[in-house]
Amino acid sequence: MSISINGIDKTSTIDQSAVFQQFRSTLRRTGGGIGNIMTAAEAAVVFDGIVNDTGIITHAPAPNGLPGGYPVCVDECGVKVVLPEKMTLQDAIDINEAGLVLDGIGHIDEDGTVVFAEREMSIVSEILGYDC
Repeated sequence: MSISINGIDKTSTIDQSAVFQQFRSTLRRTGGGIGNIMTAAEAAVVFDGIVNDTGIITHAPAPNGLPGGYPVCVDECGVKVVLPEKMTLQDAIDINEAGLVLDGIGHIDEDGTVVFAEREMSIVSEILGYDC
C-alpha cells in the first residue's frame, strides 16, 4: 500500500496495520438499503463527471470492463484508470482478480462469463435449486 496526500508520499507516516484493522469494523462495506443509497451516490459522481466534464478522480467498479474496482478520472471522454505511479495496470488487475474469491467468484472468463466458486454455487443450488 502507498499513501499520497496532495502528491506527496506519506506511506511511512501511516500505521498500515491500524488502517487494515479498520476494514473489519468502521470501514466495513455497508449493506442493505443504506448500502444501496451509497452505491447510487457513487454512480451519480461518475455520471456527473461525464455529463459535466469535471475530471474528478474517484473510484469505479469495472471501468472499461476490468475486473474489480479502480481509481479513475472521469470527464466527458469517459472513465480512465489512474493508478499510483509505481503500479502497473496488470498489478491492479492481479490484485482485483485475487480478491474475486472474497465475493464468491472463482474466475471470470475472457468472454465475460462469471464462474462462481464451488462453495457459493453449492449454496445457491441447494437453497434455490438453481445451477449455472
